[in-house]
Amino acid sequence: MSQQIIVADDESLVRGLVTATLSTYYPNATIKQAADGQSLVAQVREESIDVVLTDNSMPNLTGIEATREIRSFNTTVPIYILSGDVRERGFI
Repeated sequence: MSQQIIVADDESLVRGLVTATLSTYYPNATIKQAADGQSLVAQVREESIDVVLTDNSMPNLTGIEATREIRSFNTTVPIYILSGDVRERGFI
């Protein structure tokens, strides 16, 4: 069985780029996507996810809030929070 990875980000472009990059390095992995924290939690609860990559700034639940929720029912899945917003630094 292939690894199941989920990528959560409210920006579809970011989700797509992360998914494409992961697909290159892990061609046998099944990569799922979530557009917000609630969807992320639901998918991790319902499916056998091996790795979680999530943005922090998302609607409904932030990445940190989603992580807390996931940890209430799954204490072993690795969760990586990747987040950035260049607007905060005045680049846009």
